[in-house]
Parts: sequence; C-alpha cells; structure tokens
Amino acid sequence: MAKYGDIFEGSGLDGVHENRLDTAFLLSTATSESARFLPFYNNNPLFFIEQKEGGTQKMSPAWKRQIDFPEAVFKSFIHEVILLGIDWTTGIAYHAVALQSDKAPLSGQPLFSAEDHKYLELRRAFATLTLSQKEFVTVAHARHLIEWSSKCRFCGRCGSPTVAYYGGWKRKCSNITLKADDQKPACGIPHYPRIDPVVISGVVSKKTGKFLLIHGAKFPEGMHSVVSGFMNPGETIEEAVRREVKEETGVTVGKVVYISSQPWPFAGEIMIGCMGVSEDDDIEVDGTEIASAVWVTAEQVSEALKAGIAASSSFWTSTEFRIPPPFAIAHHICKAFVASPKAHL
Repeated sequence: MAKYGDIFEGSGLDGVHENRLDTAFLLSTATSESARFLPFYNNNPLFFIEQKEGGTQKMSPAWKRQIDFPEAVFKSFIHEVILLGIDWTTGIAYHAVALQSDKAPLSGQPLFSAEDHKYLELRRAFATLTLSQKEFVTVAHARHLIEWSSKCRFCGRCGSPTVAYYGGWKRKCSNITLKADDQKPACGIPHYPRIDPVVISGVVSKKTGKFLLIHGAKFPEGMHSVVSGFMNPGETIEEAVRREVKEETGVTVGKVVYISSQPWPFAGEIMIGCMGVSEDDDIEVDGTEIASAVWVTAEQVSEALKAGIAASSSFWTSTEFRIPPPFAIAHHICKAFVASPKAHL
C-alpha cells in the first residue's frame, strides 16, 4: 500500500544519542560557533518573514547564534536548551530554547521581536506551506519538546523540580538526596516526553462508495476533515476508529485498515491514520463536537483538496469548502481515497 502523510519525516539531523549522557559534549556543542538556537515564546517559534513580490510572504525558522543573545540571558538557559540534532553536512548543531522559561525572565516585548521576526502559532505558519521538508520536521519536533518541557517542571512522584537531561529529550527529578535508612536516592526518577495516541480515519461507504467528511463545531467556515479522536485505555486501533466514528457521526464502521502515521506537535500526539468502511450511511452528529457531516464523491474530495492548498495563505479565513493542506495527515487520507476510491472496500 502506498504511504501517505509523512511530511514530518526526514529532518536530516543526527540525534547523537550515544553522546546525550555526556554533559561535557552537550555543553561544548551548545557553546560552539556552529550552534544554532530557535527561540520559542509561549510555545510559539520565532520565524523570519520575508516579503515577496505580489504581497506574498516566505517564512523560515529564525535560527540564532550565541552572540545574538544578551550574555545574561544565554547563561540563564544554557543548561535547559534542547539539542535537536546535528547536520553533519554543515556541522551545525540545532537547538531549541524556551525564552518564557522561569530561568530566563523577560519583560516587555519578547527578545528578537521585529517587523520581520515574529513568534507565530505553528499551525498558522505550517498552513502557509512555505517551509521546507526539513524545516517542517525540525520545528515540529522542537515544538513538541518545548511544550512538554514547560509542563514537566516538577516531578509527578515527589513534587521536586525537574532538570533537563539527555540533551533536553528527557527530564529528571532533582531529588537525589540519599535516604538515611537504605542510602538510596529519595527519588531522582526520569521523565519522558508525553505522546498521546490519536486515531484519525477516513470512512468509505460500502453502499455508495462515497466518502465521509465532518465539519467540527470549532472549525473555520468551509473547513472539513475526517473523524479523529484520542484512544481510550484498553482499546485497539480498530475499536477506537469504530467508536469515534459512531460517537461523532452515528455511522457504523466495520472493516478498518491502517494507512500511515504522523507525529502532531500540538501537544505531542501521534496521529494513527486509518480508513474504515461503513456498514450503514445514516448520519446523526453529536451537535457538540461535530456541527455537521456529509457523504461526498471522490470528485468533490479532489476539489476540496485543491481548495485547501489554494487557500493556504488565508486558510483560517477562507470560506471555501476545503480540506486541510498537506501538513496534516487528514489531507493525505483524503488523497488516498481520491487516488483509489474503491481500494479500501
């Protein structure tokens, strides 16, 4: 089966996992001339915005060097930076840093804010489709780790502060005081980035061959997508798909097949893409989470895909009947249906 939805694959960076317990290596990497840092403010990355002819904009991550930061600010966060990886073709070591951290307090305008440098909500930046594949992957990975790190400041077992560990890909409880009775650390446990499994599925009608699209209650006007939802404990992927489709649209799904997966950095999910086949076509939306649902033909899905790409620069304000652009796995699930409408029946 063809693979879809892999836009967040292939950063080209070496995670140097064999060196992540070497604090001297991590420090020398972060303070070298080849180190680059992507600042985040309130979980939003800094972008350089280049104005192009015709009023369009080209966005790219605004990587900074050590000398770009005030010395006091750099020293305050040097042990909290996240090493994303090293590009050995250039020798550049890419890092992410949270400027809103309590270790680097700022007042007034965030550092580096300017007319051509802005901290942007990542989904809106992604929707412009001006980032390269490497930029998509690297910034998404950084955003996941930055948000998780901001939520994991204290140990869930003993309540002590946590510290960055393993180059920021883990955190560790700082409570390593030896207990008097057995001389073992009081806590000191590691904490790992949270990853929540989410099923996201297209549904093809066994009866008509049409495709099910939903309009969420919080979606912008005209935007449609496929059914998605968090998995419950104890569920298989197939059970989760059937439950979510039934809860949100009233449609009963039988057969379910896996399509592809996609990490989703808002807030650390793994999207498990599937395709289901309906046993009935009667729609009854919940009216709370889903405003409406509709069966559409492959031709209509194809047009909605094109509209989603065409409206990329105004995706959140357009009113056209459209499907999310290619940074979302929903786009690729719909694309899989259009490519072969009967393949999943």
